[in-house]
Amino acid sequence: MAIQMTPRILVAVGALLLAACGVKINGKTYGAGGTGGANSSAPAGGSGGGSVATTTAGAASDDTRGTHGGGDAPLYAPPPTRCLSLKSGEFLPYPETPVDPWIAVGGERPISVDTWNAKRPAADCSAMHDHCLRECVWFEAGQEAHFLKPRLAGYDLGYRNDQTMIDDDVPVIYRTVPATRRQLTPGVIVTAVEYPNRTATEEGGGWRMGRLDRVDHKSGKFYMVGEAQPFWLSAARVAVLSYRVGGKVDILDGRKRAELAVRPDELFLPLEATAAVNDPWSQVGKDGQPLEVTDDRAFETTVADCSAKHDHCLRPWAWLVDITDGVSAARFVGGEFVDGAGTPLKSHRLAYRTAPATRATLKVGAKVFVYGHGGQSLSTEVDAHGDDWSLVTVKDIRTDGTFTVKEESWTPKIEEARVPVLFWFPGDKAEKVE
Repeated sequence: MAIQMTPRILVAVGALLLAACGVKINGKTYGAGGTGGANSSAPAGGSGGGSVATTTAGAASDDTRGTHGGGDAPLYAPPPTRCLSLKSGEFLPYPETPVDPWIAVGGERPISVDTWNAKRPAADCSAMHDHCLRECVWFEAGQEAHFLKPRLAGYDLGYRNDQTMIDDDVPVIYRTVPATRRQLTPGVIVTAVEYPNRTATEEGGGWRMGRLDRVDHKSGKFYMVGEAQPFWLSAARVAVLSYRVGGKVDILDGRKRAELAVRPDELFLPLEATAAVNDPWSQVGKDGQPLEVTDDRAFETTVADCSAKHDHCLRPWAWLVDITDGVSAARFVGGEFVDGAGTPLKSHRLAYRTAPATRATLKVGAKVFVYGHGGQSLSTEVDAHGDDWSLVTVKDIRTDGTFTVKEESWTPKIEEARVPVLFWFPGDKAEKVE
């Protein structure tokens, strides 16, 4: 049984006062934390070296650009090249492009800054803007268990120095960057916003951390080891640096210092939710037989839009099979139909490929499929691939977009029904429903 871990997002906090230097963003000067940052370099072997940078940076000036909503405050600005310090409640523009992860390293350890709880106005928190994370944030994963199962994440200000890490039982922290194709190799440490969120929000939180299992580039999703449900690539970050108490910052997975930062042209940006209805004949071969299905991904349990425009959340290969005691969604595997759980449907009769009903295709006296048994709503992919479908006869079509059925007192909406387009029976060829 995997040990549950609670990752937290951290910013290192130190104790010395910054004397005079700062950094300008759009003409505004902010205090800079530490002496490492973008100009630090790692020795051979992939680890940071040199002295530890710990400082409580000076506060930003009172320029109105530091408080978003003060008139000309920019929402986005070029990414910082140092860890910055702000007054509590002050606003730091979100980065126009992802921040170089190495700016958070000073010698052997993370650079420390004193205050990072800045104002977070609403914004585009996609990977392009580094998911709206502060420039020197680290993720903490709690007690290690080799990421046998993804761990829940959230914001935390508990990390101040090595002793605080020890007191909080924090074995290791991670510096991350937005995920790119070149970084996503099986086994790397990843963190992502909870599905079905396609990106982060300015409020942060809702992250999970684990190890990468596999990527489905076609759907724009990926899976973590030990987790059946997917995450969006656009909501993902990859750990590229780690730090352990008493040690030094290490570059992960054999990467080189120059390979850590990510470019805007290689980011995964949020995909638009597109409507799609599958071709019923796409699952019939030239011989008139059902095509074999290789898709064995777990069904998504997250509530989704399972309306007709999204094909009622059925996967492209789904057949609706008339079994002895009802109707079950099924796929064709090994020369037979199996239900959503992979159990063979031995006693099935006809198998149908269907399409969402419209006023033009719904006919009085015709047989149609409707999910549930009066009032049940279809809201998840896993439900769509169960055995709660009903085969009913259209009795009357109403002007309000509903219809009645002969079998029971029930008035489904037309858009909730599916009409048979073709059918197949073992030993025969698939035929069009006339």
